[in-house]
Formats: sequence, structure tokens, C-alpha cells
Amino acid sequence: MLMNRTTPFMVPVDDANPAIIKNEALCSECGHCFAVCEEEIGVAAKYLLNQREAYQCIGCGQCSAVCPEKAITGRPHYKIVKELIQDPEKIVVFSTSPSVRVGFADGFGKEPGTFAQIILPEQTENFWEKYTDMDLVTNQETGAQLHLKFAKTVEDRMFYRANVHRYILNDSDFQTITAQMTEQRQMKQIFFDVEESENVYDFAIELRKEYVRRAGKDMAVLNAYNEAEEDRAEAAGEPYHYRMTEPMDPENPYLYHDWKFNPEIQPIQMKTYLHESGIMILTFLYVSCICLAAIGIIAYTRSVTIGVQNQKMFDDLRKLGAKNTYIMRCIKSQLRKIFVLPTAIGLFLILSFLMIIYIGNDKRIQSTEWMSFGCTVGFAVIICIYQLIVYRMSLKKLREILKL
Repeated sequence: MLMNRTTPFMVPVDDANPAIIKNEALCSECGHCFAVCEEEIGVAAKYLLNQREAYQCIGCGQCSAVCPEKAITGRPHYKIVKELIQDPEKIVVFSTSPSVRVGFADGFGKEPGTFAQIILPEQTENFWEKYTDMDLVTNQETGAQLHLKFAKTVEDRMFYRANVHRYILNDSDFQTITAQMTEQRQMKQIFFDVEESENVYDFAIELRKEYVRRAGKDMAVLNAYNEAEEDRAEAAGEPYHYRMTEPMDPENPYLYHDWKFNPEIQPIQMKTYLHESGIMILTFLYVSCICLAAIGIIAYTRSVTIGVQNQKMFDDLRKLGAKNTYIMRCIKSQLRKIFVLPTAIGLFLILSFLMIIYIGNDKRIQSTEWMSFGCTVGFAVIICIYQLIVYRMSLKKLREILKL
């Protein structure tokens, strides 16, 4: 409760309020903001709906969370942050309020002794990872241990990080397990937003470079680095290989691949993903074109060989009274063994193997996997059309050789 807050800590709810913006035109006077301010937050200030000039505010923002009409919204400060970051004369430090962490855990209803695992949308358990794996947490400095049980998963892209499991604990459990833990072993995650514009990517690149320049030597570690393991290695006189030996260069693109403290900046991630996907697709198309060309040449050559090697036999059949329709039926039967059977078996095995992989990962097929499977089916159709074209070319050549 914040009953002990005095007037100097409070500001009016007006256009100059640094925390919230109130649109009187949208207000329906439902009273939800008054209730949460007076009863749940406990602000000792006059907050009467019929005395708007007397509003007082401590900037907690809970009124904006309960307003059904969106008449109260948080005031964004990203433009100010952007200006401060770009000022070479200032050192900008980000910090997260403890209430954010407490509110986040309490908001998901975590009971003491339980935890939730943060996952991506549609992510499920697979052969390698089980959500119930974390049943014991140990404070590496004090040796204190906390037994936990899995409660549920929480889908959140913002808090999720690849290759690093993240969990939500009850606040009391968190306080217990982190008691006497030094700040050196604790991580803080910084979130901020910038206005969408054409320059957002350039701004993100410069922000990352500045982040690297200001990173200390103790941050020059690889993704697999663990401080407790390093301490044990030093105590045993053994080498520890997860510290970087070269200085961190913000211009080095390889730095960001396996750096433990690599910042995940969405505009950079999106462009990197598109760039890498484009390279993979072009490489796939290049290899596919070579393979298809080789298959077409082999199939065409094998088909022509049938006509050349068996030309005398087909001439003898004509002399014995065989019609051209019978000879064409024999030729097509041979060509089907070259084109239809290998293509059908090959595509069936590819699609079956792909489906086995998708189902084997997490016992279900996600929407992105269905999209991938659809692309594979589309590519299979292209292969069938290509084989049909080569088949017709081969058949035409055989007609010329056998004079049919």
C-alpha cells in the first residue's frame, strides 16, 4: 500500500501528467479507475468523479489497465529515450522497476512452490525438452535449494529467448532463492520501443554497436559460459574455455552469433532472418536446378538409348506385322519405368520423411510446419511437371529415331 506517500510525490491528472493520458471525451464515468486507485493501490488522495480538478496521481498506471473505454492510457516516452541514446554527451542507463517483476508473476497466478515456463506461441514439448524438467533450483552462491513443480506454460514472444529457458516464479519463492545473491550473478532485461520508421533498422544497428562498445570485459563470454563452473575450474587449476580471447569488435558480425549477452533487437533479428532465409532459399534453388538438370539429362539419355539399341528389334516387329500403336505402347511402357516409377517413389519418401520429422518433434504439426509441408508439395508438383516435359521430349525423339 502507498498510504504513506505525501503530496510532493503526487501530481494532478492533467495534460502535464508524466505517466498517463486521460481523454475526457471517452470517459463513461464507470468508476473502475476510482476503485482501483482507492481500494487496491491505496492512494490517499482526493479522486472523486465529480471533482476532476482535484485528481492526484503517483504514476502507477493501474487505472489505465482497468479502464474499459481506453479513456486512460500510458504516456509513451520512447521519443525522449531515443533522443537521450543519440546524445553522445550522455550515458543512458535502463532499469526495470521491481514492481514489474512482481506484477508479472502475480498476474499469472503463480502459487508458492510452482513455476511457469515461457514459450513461443504453438510451442510444445518435444523429445529433447520437457516442461517438467526444472524441479530443483539452487543458489550457486549460498547453496540454498528450492523444490518446484510445473504449473503451466505462458506464451510470450517478448520474454522468450532461444536456447535459454526462462521461468516465472512466485514472488516469495524468488525472494527466497535469490537471498544473498550478488548483483554480479543477476541479469536485468531491458525493454523499450521505438517509433516505426524507415530509419529504425539503422538506429537498431547503431544502438547495438554502442552497446558493445560500452560492454565491460566481464561480459566477453560465450553463450555456454557459467560463472560457477568457471570458479570451480579455477579452484581446480583447470582451464576454462568459454571466455572470449579476442576483443569484442562491434563491426564483427560473428560476435553476435555466440555471445552470451547479445542483445535481441527485433528490427535486426527480422532483417537477419530474412537475409539468412533468402540465402538458404537461393542455395536450395541452385542445388535443386543442378539436380533436376542431371536427372533430366540422365532420363533423356536413357530413353534415347532404348530407341537406339532396340531399333532393329522394332523394325523386325514391323516386318512381322506389328502396328505402330503396339510399338508405341511398348515404348511408353519402358519410359514409365524411367520417369513415373522413380518420381512417384522419390516424392512419396520425401513427403513421408518430412511428416515423420514434424510429428516426431512434438507429437503434432504446427501451422508453420503445415506451411512448410505445403511448400514442399508445391515443389513436388514442379518436379512432376518438369519430368512430364522431359518425358514428352524423350517420346518425341524416340518417334524420330524409330520413324513412327
